[in-house]
Amino acid sequence: MKSFLAALVIFASFGASAADAFHYDHRLALDLAQAYLSSSHRQHPSFDAYTDSANSAISSAIAAHKRHLVFVTFAKAGSQAGSYVELELCAETNLLTVVDTGTVDNIRAYRADTMRVNSKIFVASPAVCSAEVP
Repeated sequence: MKSFLAALVIFASFGASAADAFHYDHRLALDLAQAYLSSSHRQHPSFDAYTDSANSAISSAIAAHKRHLVFVTFAKAGSQAGSYVELELCAETNLLTVVDTGTVDNIRAYRADTMRVNSKIFVASPAVCSAEVP
């Protein structure tokens, strides 16, 4: 039993480190995404923002040009639709900054696409970190 628990702890720690491309505050990313989507919905009531943390997923990737991106997604309960917020961890400030937000018809497909981002993929989203702005 002890060896099983030890193996489970090792597996869990490996899985957690393998899932994150870099270190960032998950709770902050989730809170920031929820606040930003809620604010967008208040400003534009026609914008359907889904912010249920029970249906959320967070992933990270280092894209081309060493962009440290965090993707926070929320699935709409009982639907394939969902909302997303793309954040970037700016190296010069060490702050998570909102890059893009929106809704998609198929949140599973969006999540799958973000999982494929790597250092060879250029992500066509606005540059928000001062080091990236020409």
